Amino acid sequence: MLSSSPYFAPSPSNNNATLPVSLPTSLQVFGDLHLLSNLYLSAGTQIGLFNCNKAEYPFIYSTLILTPRYEGKAIGLYLPVTYNNLKQLTMGATLRLGPLFVGSGSILSALLSNSKQADINLGLHIGDLKKKKNKEKNEDAPIIQPNR
Repeated sequence: MLSSSPYFAPSPSNNNATLPVSLPTSLQVFGDLHLLSNLYLSAGTQIGLFNCNKAEYPFIYSTLILTPRYEGKAIGLYLPVTYNNLKQLTMGATLRLGPLFVGSGSILSALLSNSKQADINLGLHIGDLKKKKNKEKNEDAPIIQPNR
């Protein structure tokens, strides 16, 4: 039974023999915009579809994320700005040098305010998602003309 689990904490007002619960559900939308040259803007939102004040109903906080970034071949700089109803506004920074990146989604908030949140991300990018353009032309290939 759930009530014997040390991780289960029903609300004090719940005296029912059965326990109704729901799954945390959200709508997520993300997009990426190429502004100019090597400048981009990523934007995303996560909207919690259920918000209930009972402990038995887990929910997801609604979040808005904007990340302006510079993407060069050997260097990248990312400045994520996040707003949600739990942490309010957080700002971070990530630096990429070649395939290595290190940063935080909240480092600027932690340094500039009395934020109690801190995180770090570290990684290694392997592979390339862009298709290679075939620069060599096959001169022996037949030329196909459209029907007229």
